[in-house]
Amino acid sequence: MTSPPESTSAELDPAAVSQRGEDGEPAGAEVELPSVGEMIRHLFKIQEKRSHIYNFMQRSFAELLASRDETAYDAKCRLYTAEFSDFSLEIRRLEAALKSSDGGAPVAALFDKLQEHEKVKLEMTCTLQVLKKALSACSWQWQQEEEEAATETLRSSLSDAPPPPPPDSVDAPPRGRAVKAAWGRCACADANCTEGDAAEPSREEYYAAVAEATQMLESSVNDANDVLEELRYELEEQE
Repeated sequence: MTSPPESTSAELDPAAVSQRGEDGEPAGAEVELPSVGEMIRHLFKIQEKRSHIYNFMQRSFAELLASRDETAYDAKCRLYTAEFSDFSLEIRRLEAALKSSDGGAPVAALFDKLQEHEKVKLEMTCTLQVLKKALSACSWQWQQEEEEAATETLRSSLSDAPPPPPPDSVDAPPRGRAVKAAWGRCACADANCTEGDAAEPSREEYYAAVAEATQMLESSVNDANDVLEELRYELEEQE
């Protein structure tokens, strides 16, 4: 059974930034802010922690598909969600501190862009898990019909029966509709995502949703990596 690390808090003491409000102004006694370079290095450590949690998520999901133990999976997802929330809050505090630092505004903008890409990455990771979990249940009418057809084909020895059309032959609906059509429940997603929100998707809707979510996930990962590369250049300049 996989479980997240006991503590994923980053090493930098956040006291210097936590005592400031959202606008970066002191909320109490004046403290010395970390340098811009220190805050960038701190963000990289948070990103390493994020990567570890994603690895735990993927292993937990594989266990779910093997065991069908949704209670254990949902409990772990709540822990992972809490970790991701902590990471986001910590980065937002750093972003606020950067805005009040000399020369920190451009770096703060990069922190904000990274957070937006990470949000999409988490949403699409959860979406794909929801879709794969739903498919593995084999409860949709078109799945049962395909299974019955395959059984009948074998029984009748009709080896030349045409196979179902491949997923990439389906015209995807307009961007955004596919994922919503096949959306189910995920403990890692927001509270508005509940099972039963959408009717059973057709085969075409399902595979279009998978393709769309996969594309959005890959784009968010690439965009986040581009921002991290910019931050590495910024760190080199700071040093």
